[in-house]
Amino acid sequence: QVLVTLGGSALGLRAVDLARAIDALDRPLRIALLLGASNELALSAARELAAHGRHPIDVHVGLTKVAQLFTRSTLAVSAAGTTCFELATLGVPGLLLIAADNQERGGSAWSALGAFDCLGRLDEVAPRDVATRVAKALDDRAWLESRSRCGMATVPGDGAIDFPALLGILH
Repeated sequence: QVLVTLGGSALGLRAVDLARAIDALDRPLRIALLLGASNELALSAARELAAHGRHPIDVHVGLTKVAQLFTRSTLAVSAAGTTCFELATLGVPGLLLIAADNQERGGSAWSALGAFDCLGRLDEVAPRDVATRVAKALDDRAWLESRSRCGMATVPGDGAIDFPALLGILH
């Protein structure tokens, strides 16, 4: 399963565009699309994609408890915000997109640490290029496992965070 989430409602249509590009991949997969609840246009587009997509697409709206959804995912495509901490602690490897200026340093830090790969700014990366990276990641078991291990070591389930490792690469 590939999880696609860009956080709150404002980026819902961009998340649907990413899911649509991933859906075009010629391989067996399932897509979980997590959207905020207040963007009716995005919700309509997501439901349309789910109804007519090539692969099974589960649309999740306004979830407050995401751990179960995240742990069912082999790979995440996510904005480089606070969701990264949840993905890391659960060992979900991911491809990050910088959706806001305040995510620049975090996206770079996670990538340098080896927990995720940051693909760049959301508005500068084509959805089909993200889909290509998704396919490449899914084919590379070692890449998936190394990102998973690194994330869990950085943000273990006990709530502790290896801030020196994370913050050290921000300077």
